[in-house]
Amino acid sequence: MISCSSYDFSGVFSTLPAKPQAGEIVTLLYNPKGTVLEGSNQVSAIVRTYADRDLQPVSMFSMPNNVVDTEEYKMKRKQDGWLVEILVPDSVVGLVVTLHNETDTDYSEGLGYWVPLHTSDQHLLPGAEAGYAAALVRRGWGAKLDKTLYADTLLGFYNNEFSRNPAKKADFSFSHFSALKKSKGEDAYLEIEANLEALNIPDQWTEEHLFFLSAWYGAVKNQEKADYFKTKSREKFPTGRWVQREEAIEFYKKVGSTEKKEFLDEFEAKYPDHSGLSYMRGVIIGEYIKEGSYKQAFEYYTTLNNKPWSERPVFSAVNSNKDIENDELRPLLEIINKSVAAYRQEYDEPSATKPRLKISGTWKETRATQLALALDAYGLVTNAIGNTTEALTYCEEAYQLTKKQHKQVNEHYAAILLKNGSTAIAKEILEESIISGIQTPDMEKILQEIFIGTQGSEAGFSSYYSDLKTKAFGDLKAKIESELVTQRAPSFTLSDTDGKEVSLSDYQGKIVILDFWATWCGPCKASFPAMKKARNKYEKEVKILFVNSKETAKDKLQAVKDLMEENDYPFHVLMDNKNAVFESYGISLLPTKVIIGKDGNIRHRSFGFRGETELLDELDAIISILSS
Repeated sequence: MISCSSYDFSGVFSTLPAKPQAGEIVTLLYNPKGTVLEGSNQVSAIVRTYADRDLQPVSMFSMPNNVVDTEEYKMKRKQDGWLVEILVPDSVVGLVVTLHNETDTDYSEGLGYWVPLHTSDQHLLPGAEAGYAAALVRRGWGAKLDKTLYADTLLGFYNNEFSRNPAKKADFSFSHFSALKKSKGEDAYLEIEANLEALNIPDQWTEEHLFFLSAWYGAVKNQEKADYFKTKSREKFPTGRWVQREEAIEFYKKVGSTEKKEFLDEFEAKYPDHSGLSYMRGVIIGEYIKEGSYKQAFEYYTTLNNKPWSERPVFSAVNSNKDIENDELRPLLEIINKSVAAYRQEYDEPSATKPRLKISGTWKETRATQLALALDAYGLVTNAIGNTTEALTYCEEAYQLTKKQHKQVNEHYAAILLKNGSTAIAKEILEESIISGIQTPDMEKILQEIFIGTQGSEAGFSSYYSDLKTKAFGDLKAKIESELVTQRAPSFTLSDTDGKEVSLSDYQGKIVILDFWATWCGPCKASFPAMKKARNKYEKEVKILFVNSKETAKDKLQAVKDLMEENDYPFHVLMDNKNAVFESYGISLLPTKVIIGKDGNIRHRSFGFRGETELLDELDAIISILSS
């Protein structure tokens, strides 16, 4: 209960008590005057609590982090500011806080507002300083940090921590090494190696520990040591998770349901506890569906005898068959209905624990989307077997669950509405979705069908459709303009697939797009048809360089050449064999596109692949901005 009659809002952010302790109620005080939230009618706080060490994730192949929980709290207006009370768990050593309204967030220049916890005699808890830096680096606000902030601020927190508590150095190895590498690049390698030597204690070798040592020696370009610890892991754990993961890669190289099922039967008998079995089973069901073998899909599903299987590849396969009308799809209804029931139960009464990096509201939205995609798949199959009215029920619920924000769900709902004779509603849904920038390539085709049906011809459609896109394009440009940066692009010289040396300076005065990718990266390859369209459209004014990095193929050059030839991609590919350019540009995931302006400065970064329409629209917007 907030009971103080007067609070001190003289600073932007403070706490009561000033030096809070774990296990007690802490009041967060915020005065937004002079910040992006000044004048807000409502302010909420997102509080990230963190532990005194990096916490090992479920999979040893995932990056550890020290975040204990993330939650959102609505603040109450009081005097000149806002406040909220929170109960700090006993298990944490500090908090990081950001404040936001409906449109803007106060990140405190990317570092969040730090609330370290103290002992009863007012000293910082061990891990409070290093834990703060680790909580930022892992993800989320870490994306707002640049190298200067890493070097000048985060490393300072690690150094202060380790000088006070030397034993904490081992507890934050992963996050500390990550900050060192990001801030100092290759200059950090010797320091990281010295720390790795101190961590190399054979009596403490677990599979996780050996993987950690191998991965980090690889990251600092000591391949000999990386291979040494990989070999030791295989010797000590011959049926361990690392061996399993490498053997499982062969599953995804198999073609068709028969080959994949034969492989999985042998693999599962050998490794019955492999963590990826569920996804592999889902892939096989999906393969049967894509092949049109719906009866076999159902038969395989029944042989699983309630063993878990992943829905994602199944729903994807159903979506690829969305235009098929065939009563033979009926057996799929029982398969998908089980997913609908399971996801509905999870949505209403989740059995899983909330992910540590998600607030409750976001977690509920995630569960809603999972249920919606199951309903969407069920609706597609129901529609395919001729029951359009029933299909509408499922697709409408999916549409409402996703709050009209999911492009696939919006498209399918509109298409089935049109088929059911609700042309005006279908048109309204498509228009609203396109104006909002939520679009699939097929939405234009469906809208054109509606236009011709109501107008009698396609005359005027191009102008009508262009007007819809203009609003979305304007909003997208405004968003990108607000996110523009100005960072000098590191120079480089790499060889292309013909052996010719290519330098960034060769394209001085042009807009350059660096597309970082690898042959093993599914989203990278999924984006290539769209990138081919972009390359053809902007060939004269923009240079697109496809930088092959983090490649794992034995013959990297041949793997790249094969992929280009098999798909007829006319891309200019550079071979970043030592990942030097990947490192110098601070790339953390693939695919990443770095857009460099005519002045040689990095202006924008695009992460991942959300779909062809989104990618092409984003590139159109950024090129338009940088060309003006």
